[in-house]
Amino acid sequence: MNTQLQPARTAAFPETQIRAAISEWWRQQIKERADDPFAPAPPTGTLFEMLPAIDSLTLLEGLIVIERVLGWEVPAKCIKKGGYDSSDEMADDLVRKLRKLHSNPTPRSYSSHANQRRK
Repeated sequence: MNTQLQPARTAAFPETQIRAAISEWWRQQIKERADDPFAPAPPTGTLFEMLPAIDSLTLLEGLIVIERVLGWEVPAKCIKKGGYDSSDEMADDLVRKLRKLHSNPTPRSYSSHANQRRK
């Protein structure tokens, strides 16, 4: 692990770009699931109807697109446990949390694993 301080965040918070990146990533995830011929149709009247559209584990992959916009690693703890039912719900939740991190940066370890994941 490469440990260094996170880059300074002096630029304006890129809310529009984050929302666009989340929306595009979400559409791609839904499209991939719809195009999967082997994906079973969730049974009706079961617990599957209560599950989020995209779970929190899958959303960890979505952080990569957000990190590209921000230029710094997004902590996994920003993702709501369980996941989100829509891209708007995800964007609203993450923008609120990321705006706080952006406006109040504190020295913390910055891992280069985000850069490695992008390759």
